[in-house]
Amino acid sequence: MIERSRRGGWWSVLRWLAAVAIFVGALFGALCAAAWVNSFYPKNRIEKPGPSSPPHRAFAESIGFRDVSIVLRASDWPWTFGRPLTIGDMYPDPRQPCPYVHWSGDGSVLAVRLQERNETRRLFDRAYDYREHREIGQYDRVASDREIMALMESRGGVGPQVTGIDEPKMTKYTAGYPWWGWLAPAGIMVAALRTARKTLRKM
Repeated sequence: MIERSRRGGWWSVLRWLAAVAIFVGALFGALCAAAWVNSFYPKNRIEKPGPSSPPHRAFAESIGFRDVSIVLRASDWPWTFGRPLTIGDMYPDPRQPCPYVHWSGDGSVLAVRLQERNETRRLFDRAYDYREHREIGQYDRVASDREIMALMESRGGVGPQVTGIDEPKMTKYTAGYPWWGWLAPAGIMVAALRTARKTLRKM
């Protein structure tokens, strides 16, 4: 009887520990899921979809507090599954080249053009091809410009400049967190609570 009582006590402790571990693990998973969704839909962003139908998704995100920086990101689900791809910095140091953003005519390529402060020529630096799902850009800016320009010409030419993404005011970037972004974290927590409850009921 004493041995059975001891076993029962140990099993109760183990079940409590298992329930706590399930809850803590689920909480961590829910936070990771929320952070993952937030990387694709950060609060301080402005959407800049392409001209295709349906449009490919790109957005500019304002990051930082004192030293505000604006980055252009491409979201191409599921090929950019981990996090959206950063195409370029849209609010760089005044000593750096000035960036310009263009979609291709058919909306399948998003590219960043750079202009040196003391020059008039603009060279394509980086791009993302939504049709081939790949990033384009080389260390040699002239070679990169040549490759991206050829691609843009094959996709309807260079489209109009995308404007309205280099404004440093945070109030402009208030798209917010999507309501459905809470579904995955909430689902993880609900499943964990049910599992923990079943575990404790077996005590």
